[in-house]
Amino acid sequence: MISPRFAIDLSIPLQKSVGSFFSYDTSFNESGFQYPDKSRNTLVRHALALSFPFYFPANERIEIVPSLQREISADYKNVEANLKEWDILLNTGKYIFMPPFYYINPIKGLGRIKDYDAVDEYKDSGNIEGNTSATLKNEYMFDTYFQYDEWFVPSSLGFGFSGETKREGESYTQKRGFSASYDKTLYLDQSSKFFDKSLTLSLDYSNEKNYATKILSQTYTTQTNLNLLKEEWKGWKLQYSLSYSRERQKIDEEQFYLVPGSPEKEVLVPEKPPKDTIDSKIVCEYFWEYYFKRDPFFAKIESDLLPKTGLQNTERLTLENIYTFTDRQKAASFSNIPVRLTLEHESSYRMTENIEFGGYLKTVIGVEEKVLPPSISGNVLSSMGFEIGMYARIIF
Repeated sequence: MISPRFAIDLSIPLQKSVGSFFSYDTSFNESGFQYPDKSRNTLVRHALALSFPFYFPANERIEIVPSLQREISADYKNVEANLKEWDILLNTGKYIFMPPFYYINPIKGLGRIKDYDAVDEYKDSGNIEGNTSATLKNEYMFDTYFQYDEWFVPSSLGFGFSGETKREGESYTQKRGFSASYDKTLYLDQSSKFFDKSLTLSLDYSNEKNYATKILSQTYTTQTNLNLLKEEWKGWKLQYSLSYSRERQKIDEEQFYLVPGSPEKEVLVPEKPPKDTIDSKIVCEYFWEYYFKRDPFFAKIESDLLPKTGLQNTERLTLENIYTFTDRQKAASFSNIPVRLTLEHESSYRMTENIEFGGYLKTVIGVEEKVLPPSISGNVLSSMGFEIGMYARIIF
């Protein structure tokens, strides 16, 4: 196996007005060499990330961060020896460096149709005898951060567009998505009595169009976090989240054609009924730290022999509920969870800045309804589980 890799990162921190970040990573893998023709399997990947943070003109309390991420990966089987590594790298890598809105663009001739050009590279190549597959991913984000204490000014706002196109042999899938987010943190007490006493409200929206299955998915999420920490590892954290997601199939709608403007390339897809899901979760956490030096049991031991840092402990209670509304006769199998309670304890000890040891205990109690269409009535089952584990982390 041969696996060369090249990566470069360049960063100019945001200080007075404008900063920048550039990252490029490419890797190439060869395996499965066959003799005497010396054909082999190849894997290639290119990834690009760009961001240009800047302050709003004449106001350093507003930071704006536009960013772009792209990735293309390809898997070619039984590649002949006369197709060189350098040619594969160049011919696949060129699609990473196209202009910013080359792939996600409503203008005719750009946008979705250009994704197919990228994943079709080497599709019908006479130098490749086996199967070929490729994936192209794009994401554009625009985030804004506000440093204001007023309750009506958000802490952050953001929106983004994403796209993914896959080809496996002659089969294609393509997706396009949009997301938006709102976040506001209120500091309830900034005195020395609390390490962190704050309330955070988050609102998120996302939608995704799947052009292969003709499904439009939308998700609305709200989350509230309350922190009541008197020290970094002493106090409470409470979290409540509620999300609503819906799926609707748009068969025969032109905007959901797999290839824009090409109804003749459409294929039959399985029909799926409308689906709505509500998911709610409550999480309650208590943090406490145990110091060996403060325990009377270890009072007679020389302090130099005892650990300087404490044993960090977390007690966590999670209560969940998930319910799906759909046509039970036509839908695929799914599960509803009327109630699920999870109790956890976790202890961790950081020996140094780079080495951490820990362990955990987890108990889960719940009720699950398994629905297997075409049966309308679900099979309700109660369940209980227990898990114990240990871990070690080495941080570089």
